[in-house]
Amino acid sequence: MVRLRRALPYGAGIWVCLVVVSLVLLPLEDANEAVHESLKSCALVGIVLAFTVRRLSRPVPADRPPGMVDGLVTGLVWAAVAVLLDLGLFLLGAFNIGLGAYFADVASSYLVIPVTTAIVAGYLTPRVPSRA
Repeated sequence: MVRLRRALPYGAGIWVCLVVVSLVLLPLEDANEAVHESLKSCALVGIVLAFTVRRLSRPVPADRPPGMVDGLVTGLVWAAVAVLLDLGLFLLGAFNIGLGAYFADVASSYLVIPVTTAIVAGYLTPRVPSRA
């Protein structure tokens, strides 16, 4: 079961890491936009993987281990947090693109978050050994 009290700070942490990566890579954006976007995508996946593994390393009740559905819901919460924090920056004028362009370009890249968390949580969930 996803606990928002624990999921929200992780989502905010992912977003902060992405902002830092974006600021570090900003000079590369004008020089080579394709490389810039590829590096940001790789960073996003790496950050989400690290946060997912960190989250799954915490003790969980034996009767309800996290699984693929829990990972998917957690990833959706994390992506929603990132979009909401981005929209806060959007309202402050930090983005120089329209709202439609933001959702088509930036927010759509956050779809990798729930996909990654679902796959990792599903893969790392302890399995009951089958009887032979």
